[in-house]
Amino acid sequence: MVSMRVRNVFEVAGRISGPWQWETLALVNDTVIRVVLYEGEYPEHTHDADQWLLVMEGEVHVDVEGEEVHLRRGDTYVIPRGRRHRVSAPVRSVVVTAWREGVSTVME
Repeated sequence: MVSMRVRNVFEVAGRISGPWQWETLALVNDTVIRVVLYEGEYPEHTHDADQWLLVMEGEVHVDVEGEEVHLRRGDTYVIPRGRRHRVSAPVRSVVVTAWREGVSTVME
């Protein structure tokens, strides 16, 4: 069942304890929507589903198999499934991410 309560992304982000931690905002159909705190570097990895990012605050750098993408507040980007990537954030950044429920992550 869908939760019909109002959630504020920034209030949720304020409760997250540290970098690379998240809280699930909602499950919409078969899509999990999360608020994630990015800061520093996250190791290279792949997923078996596309991953959508929306930068709410801060700045995020994505390296997808050597292609560098720089995202700032308000930018969105889709990382295609199966593509090796790593992400980093030079400052604390609040990101909303969405992907298929049950997605698996393989660390490279």
